[in-house]
Amino acid sequence: TNLPEDYKSEIKSLFVKYQLVTDLRKVLWGNSRIDIAALVLSKAIIEHLTDDGLATMFLPSSLFMNEGAHDDFRKLATSSAIFSVEELHDLTALDIFQGVGTRYCLTKLRKGRRTLFPVDYIIHTPNNDTQTKKARPVTEDYSCWRIGDKSRFDKITVPKASMPRQGVNTCGANSVFFFSDAEFLDNDTVRLTGKNSIALLEREVVFPLITGKNFGDNNQIPNKYVFLPYNKITKRILSQCELEMMYPLAWKYLLSNMDGLISRKGMMIRLQIAKGFWWALLGIGDYTFRQFKIVWESYGKDRFSPEIFEGDWIPNQSLQAYMSFNSRSQAEDILSELTESNIEDALKASLNAGTGSWAQPGKVKMFLNLVDNMEQSSLVQVS
Repeated sequence: TNLPEDYKSEIKSLFVKYQLVTDLRKVLWGNSRIDIAALVLSKAIIEHLTDDGLATMFLPSSLFMNEGAHDDFRKLATSSAIFSVEELHDLTALDIFQGVGTRYCLTKLRKGRRTLFPVDYIIHTPNNDTQTKKARPVTEDYSCWRIGDKSRFDKITVPKASMPRQGVNTCGANSVFFFSDAEFLDNDTVRLTGKNSIALLEREVVFPLITGKNFGDNNQIPNKYVFLPYNKITKRILSQCELEMMYPLAWKYLLSNMDGLISRKGMMIRLQIAKGFWWALLGIGDYTFRQFKIVWESYGKDRFSPEIFEGDWIPNQSLQAYMSFNSRSQAEDILSELTESNIEDALKASLNAGTGSWAQPGKVKMFLNLVDNMEQSSLVQVS
């Protein structure tokens, strides 16, 4: 992410050339991270390694352990070459690269062979001890890997419309949309106080924001709030005309923050701004306004403890992930299966406990059977 913008633009086409993505638009739309390590590795093996040649490289463990973005890389094959991972040495605990906060490994790769699972995953400790474990894909061959003994997972059947998602994303404008205190003046108006702002808004566009304090012991009393310039009935962003006519307080507040909102960065939010909706947020849709949500803490945790939130609760960016439903009974049925599953053990087997990718939507999605018609599906067992 810290590479110069002109250099990132220059190398985007190489991700397609080396088949790390199948479509350049995936890079542009954020479906696949630009990972310079994957690109260097692919070029080195494809162009500079002889058949049956061996390469040993320091690599971020995320290439193997993180879901979604690296699926195409984990095919370990292109139209011009195949290569295998023969073993991985986890050297994170040795602090070889001081100041590097991500997990990394020394990886042994061979050109011209396919990976035979399980792969030896050798963990090195500061006292020169090693512990050899086995690494294999969580589900299909291209999914992220897990460490440990082979186990079975019961995929939980969930409506496709209720697939896991991240919470609302302000694209760097938390100080505009998030508030810590609310004073409800009457049935129509609320005065909100944030870190750097005070806003007088219509109650219809103010929602309770989920925080870590809301989990456990049924503590579902709001301690933060979020301003969403959206219509919860139509599930669509409010137009300028609607804001001016129906929510004049909200429009006045948005105008006072116009310059900062227009200057937000990021491909997706820039598209919204280009359409004239400079007050837009990301992660908002029909799913946002359903009244029953199964929510779990997805960032920096080591426990998978989903809970049901009923009402207008809004999950917060990557801190929480959720599935939303139209009925409590359906949410309770899915929650029961999630609670009784061994998803937490599977997440820990990917060595992401305590990290930002702990239980993000894509990681949990691997354990779900997403279907259009619930009545035609049953539990599917996956080795």
